[in-house]
Amino acid sequence: MATSTTTSNTILLSPILEQVQQQQQQLISSFSSLLTSSSSLFDDNSNNNKDLELWTIRLLSGVVTYFGFVISTDRPRGKLELPLLEPTTTTTDSNSKSNDNYYLRVGPSKTAGLGLFVTQSLPKGTILGSYPGVVIPLQQHSESNKVKTLFPECTEYIWRFTDNQYIIDPTNHQTGELDDYCAGGNPSQLFSCLLFNNILPPLSIYSCSTALCRINEPSKGYDVNVITEEDLINRKVIFTLERDVIAGEELYIDYGLTYDRTKYQ
Repeated sequence: MATSTTTSNTILLSPILEQVQQQQQQLISSFSSLLTSSSSLFDDNSNNNKDLELWTIRLLSGVVTYFGFVISTDRPRGKLELPLLEPTTTTTDSNSKSNDNYYLRVGPSKTAGLGLFVTQSLPKGTILGSYPGVVIPLQQHSESNKVKTLFPECTEYIWRFTDNQYIIDPTNHQTGELDDYCAGGNPSQLFSCLLFNNILPPLSIYSCSTALCRINEPSKGYDVNVITEEDLINRKVIFTLERDVIAGEELYIDYGLTYDRTKYQ
C-alpha cells in the first residue's frame, strides 16, 4: 500500500525533527576531525595520557550522543490499537474462544495479495492504529540507493505526506520487502540500519506491526470502510473505521489521487 492521505491538520514542519536531522549531520562530520586530532597526540610525549583521556571522553560522548539521536529519529513509528491474530495463533476452529481477544488478522485478499480483515464486528469510529514505519525526509529518501536503484518497488508501501516534506517507510531496508514487523533504521544515516537490524532486534521494543500496510484499495463495486487522517506536526497517519464492519470483512481505504493504478486489471 502506498499513498498520500485525504486529510491533514496543518502544513507546518516539525521543528524538532528538522533540528535533530541537522545535529546528526554535524555529529557525523565531527567524528573524522576527532579521530585526526587524537592520532596526533601520540607524537607529543608531554601530558600525552591526560590529553588522550580527554579526547577519548569527547569521542565516546559524541558517539553516544549520535546514536541517541539515531534511535530517537530512525525508530519505527506507528502501532496497532487492536490485537492482531498472528498466523501462529490461528486455530482450525474459527469460533474458538482463544481467538475472541483478537480483532484483526492478515490473510489472502480477493483484491490483491494479502489484506487486512476484522475477526469481530466493530462500530464506526473505531481507531485501528497509526501507519507504521520510519519517518524520513522525502528528498533524502527519494535520492537514496534503496529507492533509486536497489528496491524501487518498495515505494508501493511508502506513505507520502500531503505536504510533500516527509514519508513513512515500513519496508525492510536490506530486501525492500514488507515484513510482518518494521525494525526501523534509515539507510541514509550512518550506522542507522546496522543499529536497528543487528543490535536492537533482541530488545524488540523498537519494532512495530506492519498489518495496516496490508489494507488494499477496493475493487469496483466495493466501498471504502476505513478513512485516514494525517497529523503533520507529529508525523502520524491515523486509521479509523468509516462505518460499522462485520466479522470477516476485509478493510479498504482510498489510496488517493496520486497513486499509480496502471497495474490494476
